Amino acid sequence: MGVKNLTKQLKAFNKVGDSLLKENITDDKNAPAIVPNPDVTKKRIGVDASVILHKALHNIESAREFQCIPKIPITKIDTACIKLINIARRANIELVICTDGAHHMFKGSVDAHRKKDRNNSQLLLNEIFQRQDLDNDAIEEANKLMKKAAHVTEEILSQAIDIFRQNNIEVYGAPYEADFQLVEWENSGFTHGTISIDSDIFLLGSKMLIDSLNVEKLGNCFIYK
Repeated sequence: MGVKNLTKQLKAFNKVGDSLLKENITDDKNAPAIVPNPDVTKKRIGVDASVILHKALHNIESAREFQCIPKIPITKIDTACIKLINIARRANIELVICTDGAHHMFKGSVDAHRKKDRNNSQLLLNEIFQRQDLDNDAIEEANKLMKKAAHVTEEILSQAIDIFRQNNIEVYGAPYEADFQLVEWENSGFTHGTISIDSDIFLLGSKMLIDSLNVEKLGNCFIYK
């Protein structure tokens, strides 16, 4: 949830951004062309799993797979997890995954509102599916509703956890929302920073936030310390 527009305001002071990998500026022709960012390499970095999973679901391909009966694995969940693992290895980062636990009591109304929106979207979508003929407008509306209805389920979470554990990545469940656990990890020295997009991380005392991570190419992101 976070503080509205906090990370956006911080980005205004860091317009260039950063990346987990850097182009190696050197005259040595034998030196590697790409090297890890010294700010993050050889560090244990906590990851808010929900950030990776929600981003992987926020596209029409995943939304359509979400509607399949019987249920099938979401292709982009696998892809997102593997790409995160690969770029972390290239940057010599040790990932530690944190999953959400019980919803915090103070966010009960927010969670209930989100669930209601998802359920309403699914009901409207089911009505469209029952039509005999679909015109372009109906298909466009169905696509919008599918994206609204898609959400992280126990099956999707299990799919991601299996991938991380198969690649020897530590995975832990938080008692409540992951941000509290991730900051506690930093404060206790269990990790050195956190991958998230939630501005609550700052208010809770994070020492290093890796925000808006793009797992493609050099791992472009914003790093706040």
